[in-house]
Amino acid sequence: MKNLFYPAIVALSLLSCKEIGPMIDMGQTTLAGDTLYQEASPDVVKGRNVLIEEFTAVRCNNCPLGHSDLKNLENQHGERVVVVGVHSGPLSTPYPNPRYDFRTPESTFIDSYLGGVLLQPSASINRTRFPAETSLILDRPKWTGYIESELAQNAPVNIYLTSEYDPATRIVKLNMRNRFSQDLTDTLAITVAITESNMVEDQKLPDNSVDTAYVHKHVLRKIITPFSGRTITNYNFPRGTVLVRNFVDTLRSGWIPENCQLVAFIHKTGQVKNVIQAAEVKVK
Repeated sequence: MKNLFYPAIVALSLLSCKEIGPMIDMGQTTLAGDTLYQEASPDVVKGRNVLIEEFTAVRCNNCPLGHSDLKNLENQHGERVVVVGVHSGPLSTPYPNPRYDFRTPESTFIDSYLGGVLLQPSASINRTRFPAETSLILDRPKWTGYIESELAQNAPVNIYLTSEYDPATRIVKLNMRNRFSQDLTDTLAITVAITESNMVEDQKLPDNSVDTAYVHKHVLRKIITPFSGRTITNYNFPRGTVLVRNFVDTLRSGWIPENCQLVAFIHKTGQVKNVIQAAEVKVK
């Protein structure tokens, strides 16, 4: 099944709350389409969630320390912290006789797209280049401060996700409802990814031993949009706009649906790649 969506653009009516007809997908992905309309009562302004793309690897001895840091942040902030484990670079080469190979073309792309990883663990925080930094990719000691800074910001759009899963076909459907609480004039894109947790695989530890029963979390399995995101449109989004977009994909054999998450985020495109809001939902 192809996973690319080619939605048509629907005109936005600013004078009515009546829903405008769905945008019909003309590609080969099934059940795709967009709906765009205006609500009389715009959504409340909520805090910005934080997308953390963690660059990690099974042969990286300090990476478990990064995993622990992010687990603590998840425990503290709950669903406002969205983690994607990106296994890239030479240290991600599996140990002999692996159960899994966490490397993916998507992970290699993200590594390069965000500027290139010099060491692991490192992470991109909402794909933001902070004023004191020269890179989107940050060393572990800097994570917490920048994550807390992003959590303190307001999000110009709120994301609401629901999923449906058919165990007979392994088809998963994602409904993504985006409600704009502020005016936006940027060219925006949506990226949707599948991650999987509770995967037991070898991991090098800080003492340079190897834990053969290490439980890996948030491992990037697939990006079901184009890797750099599916452009929404360059239309100006006034406060109160609602954009509904649907995505469909099939879980590969061996992926455990109960352990899989759908991660969706809206971001800018081009030289500035900032993520303006992110969310995740369980596949099942």
